[in-house]
Amino acid sequence: MSELLKVEGLQVYFPIRKGILRQVVGQVKAVDGVNFSLAPGRTLGLVGESGCGKTTIGKAILRLTPATGGRVLFQGQDMLQASPSELLNFRAKAQIVFQDPYSSLNPRLDIGDIIAEGMTIHLKDLTKTQRTARVQELLETVGLPNSASSRYPHEFSGGQRQRIGIARALAVNPQFLVCDEPVSALDLSIQAQVLNLLIDLRERFNLTLLFISHDLSVVRHLCDEVAVMYLGRIVEQAPTEQLYRSPQHPYTQSLLSAIPEATTNPQKDRIRLTGDVPSPINPPSGCPFHPRCFAATELCSQTVPPRVDVDPAHWAVCHYTQPEGVKVSVES
Repeated sequence: MSELLKVEGLQVYFPIRKGILRQVVGQVKAVDGVNFSLAPGRTLGLVGESGCGKTTIGKAILRLTPATGGRVLFQGQDMLQASPSELLNFRAKAQIVFQDPYSSLNPRLDIGDIIAEGMTIHLKDLTKTQRTARVQELLETVGLPNSASSRYPHEFSGGQRQRIGIARALAVNPQFLVCDEPVSALDLSIQAQVLNLLIDLRERFNLTLLFISHDLSVVRHLCDEVAVMYLGRIVEQAPTEQLYRSPQHPYTQSLLSAIPEATTNPQKDRIRLTGDVPSPINPPSGCPFHPRCFAATELCSQTVPPRVDVDPAHWAVCHYTQPEGVKVSVES
């Protein structure tokens, strides 16, 4: 299956400046060498604790945040080296649904203008009448009444605003959507509605999704594959059910142990992580996870672990992951 998106060695470093002259004295390694690919029509879930770099990856792919290094290949073309005209063409094919449905919509524009804004940039051949008809069609697609087009964002609930954000993203007929925690600010009942809408739209329009979330239950419901991030790096990636059934990295095991319904053994004791997430300014030596890992040894603190392919579709970055899929055991 050909790849729509391929990310190679993506790095996003933010400079730390001090003093009157604002000299650079260090770097925050928000994303540090990330690799993954997405085939058309597939959904990849990107999960991890807050601050691990998930949102930064999504924004770097779309050139909303400048990347320090690496490549973002969309249909074989490196978007990090794209010209302004190539970037404009890319943004018609790749859109984003933001996390906060309250701040992501312009309060000065009515809903019709918000949805039509992208069309005026990318679909210039459309007449005003055609744009209006397209807005009405999109409102119906996301489950909102036609009358919504003349109203303003403050007149809608959070779930309705997120539907408007999805309609705006779909207005230019994209192939790829970055969904940046699109349901985290919503009530549980509304979350389910928006998730089901995304699933329906994915099938209907053959969309490819990068779904960013910290909620493992949501990711399991929506995604074909899951990549687990820790401190700016992906530490494990696998097809969704395989990851939930047989997590290989101790960090993944810790995350899943906190969700009883996500494990094959609901009575399994929860793995409690000690300490705090290290600073990306000064990450630990060796394995970044070793200060908090229940299975860490001296080797983990000294040597960066290799990537181990458990099978062709499942890999983890850990000294003690075995190719045959033997899980790291908790020492008694």
